[in-house]
Amino acid sequence: MSGHVILTEVVLPSTHSMFYFAAGGAAAATAIGLAVGVKSIVDDCISNAEKKRDEEKAQIAEWAVFVQRQQQENREAAALEDMLVASEQKLAAMELGEVARRAVGMEGEEPPSDRARAHMELGKQRLAPERAVALLAEFAALLAEAPAAFRAAEGEPCDRLERQRAVLAARLGAGGALDGSDIEGLRQAYHDTLAAFLAATRARREWREALRARIEAALDTVLFAEQVAQRFPAELADFTAELLSLRSRITRLCGAEEPDAEALGMVERRVETLRGEIDYASMRAAQRRGVAEAVTRILGEMGYESIDDFAFERETPMAVASMRIPGGEIVRAALHQNRQLAFEVIHERPEGADAHAPLSVSERIHLARQEKKWCADVHELFRRMVAEGLQYRVSFEHDLKEDAVKVVVVETAADILRDEEEAQGRDEEQKKYLG
Repeated sequence: MSGHVILTEVVLPSTHSMFYFAAGGAAAATAIGLAVGVKSIVDDCISNAEKKRDEEKAQIAEWAVFVQRQQQENREAAALEDMLVASEQKLAAMELGEVARRAVGMEGEEPPSDRARAHMELGKQRLAPERAVALLAEFAALLAEAPAAFRAAEGEPCDRLERQRAVLAARLGAGGALDGSDIEGLRQAYHDTLAAFLAATRARREWREALRARIEAALDTVLFAEQVAQRFPAELADFTAELLSLRSRITRLCGAEEPDAEALGMVERRVETLRGEIDYASMRAAQRRGVAEAVTRILGEMGYESIDDFAFERETPMAVASMRIPGGEIVRAALHQNRQLAFEVIHERPEGADAHAPLSVSERIHLARQEKKWCADVHELFRRMVAEGLQYRVSFEHDLKEDAVKVVVVETAADILRDEEEAQGRDEEQKKYLG
């Protein structure tokens, strides 16, 4: 017979992660072998945490404004890119046209000297004055039509290009000539300047989008962790204050005109560290509740009546439940934070009876019969728990001794605990007296 039984967990998984399951879905829990009841708790926790996370995020004004501002900036950046590309296309469409031709010499004349030939080659690239004027005007129009962001960019690229154009125009106005290379140089300068600005615009757009994604990932992690902490308040209460602090830091980043990437990096590093701690604590809490659920459910299937369910409280290391054995007597189960299970049989007397009176013969016979039943049932409980994936072993069994039988008048588990506290108080007083 086993009036006192202790079940100890054989394996304490260390690779389980609530956040990993949230990313990998329900199949991830099955893949690494979570017990049936634990998996159900994890799935339910994740589903609710994800739903509440999204609802909570939608209510954060700073995040909503940040997203709207980012969307507007993306639209403006896309429009600017289109305008810059169009400007580039107009530039590429500029044609030098015909250049002024110089007579090379009549047929039969002596071939020109090397110096004369060089001058003639240069002359071949010289633009007709009217064409040079038209090209400079066309270029001036291009600069005037350039996007405002480009014209106002740091380094004043349009002003520099305009100064180059003005130099050529002044030369032309003074009676000088322009070669095709003069216009080509001006066009190449505009092309290079425009390409650099376009690349910088795209890089900034990508950087801002990456920053937004990082902020959202950090916010999602914190909001998800908050919901997990609310699901397991007894075990995760210590994380609540810091999660709220991290949320506040993230929303301040959202509200900034220019989010500080360095400040975000500090938040991300702390979020990642905290996530590991919450992962560990939440999975242990889920496994503990899975054990409690399995004990209550399996014994219920075996005909045991629940008197009080397991209560998980921050202040107490053990969650206690009480169940009535079919036919009478009570089994009290205590589930420690390390998921060790302890059971003891307690004699039940009807309301109004004296809890301190010695056991009668009939009570001893009934208690022995019920203890024997419990002995068989606890091994069946153990067998079913193992079959469901809860890796436990029986580490202690002890028969009830008559002088150690606990007798209670029971309606709720609170009565049991109160009697225990009163007995402990009497023992303390006796020790003081004897001391």
